Amino acid sequence: MSSPRAGSPLVFGTLGLPALAQDDARRLVDAALDAGIVRFDTADSYGKGESERGIGELLAGVPRASIEIVSKVGLVWDGTRAVADLEPRAVRTRVEASLERLGLDSLDVVLAHMPDTERGIDEVTATMAALVAEGTVKAYGWSNFPIEDVVAAHYEARLAGTAVPTALQCQYNVLERSAEDGLFAAARRLGYEISVWGPLASGWLTESATSTGAPSTSASRARSRRATFDPQAPGNRRRVEVIGELALVAEELGMPIHRLAVAFVLAHRDVSRVVIGPSSLDELREYVAAAAVELPREALERIDAIVAPGSTVNPADIAWRRPVLDDLRAR
Repeated sequence: MSSPRAGSPLVFGTLGLPALAQDDARRLVDAALDAGIVRFDTADSYGKGESERGIGELLAGVPRASIEIVSKVGLVWDGTRAVADLEPRAVRTRVEASLERLGLDSLDVVLAHMPDTERGIDEVTATMAALVAEGTVKAYGWSNFPIEDVVAAHYEARLAGTAVPTALQCQYNVLERSAEDGLFAAARRLGYEISVWGPLASGWLTESATSTGAPSTSASRARSRRATFDPQAPGNRRRVEVIGELALVAEELGMPIHRLAVAFVLAHRDVSRVVIGPSSLDELREYVAAAAVELPREALERIDAIVAPGSTVNPADIAWRRPVLDDLRAR
């Protein structure tokens, strides 16, 4: 796995890639490469595999050694919701399918997409480490996993004498800072490279949200995730107030709030990369500009006064909650 901050700290996220016209997608990926972006993030669950297929085709002519491909595995739809399935044979089958769609012989990094509460971290770690031993992937790690699993996985691998996990991906933005409460520090000490997703908080940290009071999204998404998108939901009333205060900080610095948001994420010493999801050339240019911003200490202190380190403005934003917190039967 590459060293932290090799190339651009921006990672091109491909979740929205299937929604773009082919020519638009090609121009966007070419522009990302021109901007020095070398890592591309996808998942077998994005667009039912179409994200992997699309980015594989768009990068087919790019020298393999000049780019890094990260994919995630294990998130499946059970008919009503997304659940994790990290059963060993299923993981291997899905990774092989990902490689076929991407047109690759191996992945640079594979991440378990979400904790599988039916399996111990020892079993999941052994499954992922076996992929490294076989040469199917070069490195592995975790996406949206809690601190206890991130730590335990490292020691399970060491005890077994297998490849240790080296990649961690988690949500982190100025409104959802829970990763600062132990996860970042533990991962750093164990040698994980940390990449984060969601720097714009599902669109809340954009100019359109600050002007209208809510991020732009589809009606179906707004209905299914009311706690996240409905400005009248209890957690979002406080969110709107906080964003107003953050917008004033951005204004005084002479930058839009989305630039402040991305710069804030990259200001953390433990964050190596941030996954972005541009859907246009203009959005990509803004991300690139934001990555070049170094926020003054005074601005970071003001942000801390608005949103305390380690805190989350709206608990609905937390990507994964331990079942024991919501289900009495799990206790």
